[in-house]
Amino acid sequence: MEITECEDYLEAIINNSVEEITPDSLKILADALNKDVSEIEGGLNDLRDEGFIRINDADAYREIKLTHSGRKLGECTIKKHLVLESFFTEILGMDSDSASKEACVLEHGASPDTIKRLKNYIRERGARHGFHARDAHEGHEGHEGHMFNHPHHRGDRDEGMGRNLSEFDEDDAVKILFTDGGSRRTDRLCDMGLIPGETITIKRKLSNGAMVVAIKSSEVGISPEIVRLVFVEKV
Repeated sequence: MEITECEDYLEAIINNSVEEITPDSLKILADALNKDVSEIEGGLNDLRDEGFIRINDADAYREIKLTHSGRKLGECTIKKHLVLESFFTEILGMDSDSASKEACVLEHGASPDTIKRLKNYIRERGARHGFHARDAHEGHEGHEGHMFNHPHHRGDRDEGMGRNLSEFDEDDAVKILFTDGGSRRTDRLCDMGLIPGETITIKRKLSNGAMVVAIKSSEVGISPEIVRLVFVEKV
């Protein structure tokens, strides 16, 4: 199996939380990969032969587990897709469907340095956008980008300044205004597609404060710690 096809399979397995081989999971992967269902099980066997997944054939429950290299490659592919799709929609103004299709093609050939540069460009542009939005509400000047990590502003925000992501409900669509935290956390948020200006939809809220959100064409699980860093407005 070509490495690009391996990346597509791993991306689909992670995005769709596939953990076992069943008729339903094979159909989910076939739809995600635009393949016939009859091709999918063979593809999974190829992934196993390449060392990217393990398949437990001991009983009827045919469990799939990603190996370390499989998870690393799959998550890297998802990161590339999210950054490219964000660039196409937020910077180039493409519609989401077209942007996702282009990202699927280009994610395989884009180098880590290219993705890093695109991510930084999107982040810096989002920082400028968020900063000017804050100026408009507060009526003063400050240092560009301080909305990312200035603790003084964590309380007493008016409605125009946005609310924490945790305050919204399942199925709410919200626009990210800014994120709190230092540069390392900001990089992590960008890697997940949580970029100022991006619109996301809350799919599930968990009892521990974690969430599953839809970003572009992917669903991403975010921890309670990450949820507390994201400030949004309803769209």
